[in-house]
Amino acid sequence: MSTVMEDTKNGEPAAPRDSLQPTDSLATGVALMLSLTMLQRIVGFGRSILFCWMLTDVELGVWSLAFSFLVLATPVVLLGVPGAFGRYVEFFRQRGHLRSFVRRTAITCGILAGISTLALAAAAAPFSYLIFNDSTRVSLLHCTAATLTAVVVFSYTAELLTALRQVRTVAYMQLAKSAAFAAIDVAFLGLTEWGAWGVVAA
Repeated sequence: MSTVMEDTKNGEPAAPRDSLQPTDSLATGVALMLSLTMLQRIVGFGRSILFCWMLTDVELGVWSLAFSFLVLATPVVLLGVPGAFGRYVEFFRQRGHLRSFVRRTAITCGILAGISTLALAAAAAPFSYLIFNDSTRVSLLHCTAATLTAVVVFSYTAELLTALRQVRTVAYMQLAKSAAFAAIDVAFLGLTEWGAWGVVAA
């Protein structure tokens, strides 16, 4: 008789274990997300007020365009791949293939982000005109392209952790991002004259 035995439950082999397993209950996650989201919104509101005080009307408008582009471009660049995590993460985790799934989707999203960043950098002037109605803001466009990569990484990670029900971690990530963004922005705008470029860089 083989000395290796499988764990069983109700006569069937147990689902393979994986180190990435959900830990937070739904109730805990919802309560935490609500409280931290409220705090994050307060930070964001204060940051917006500071932007209105510290940026000129033109620079504020340029930042708004850059932000809108980043929000719209991220899911397009990733072709909606992270949106499937909620459906498939648990499916692959139960079968012991979660690491392979994460690795392959990460590589795919990395390639898509790289192609998009290179495309924006290669055609900076046309994209600058398309986004900002000003083909001379090439430097800002390059900064926006680099920022898009950072936003893609954050979005991928947040969607994956959400699918794994690591909502506590996601909530802290979102709050830390908002607070750090506000602090760095204020420092850039207070110590430099970078304007919208400094905000995008932050």
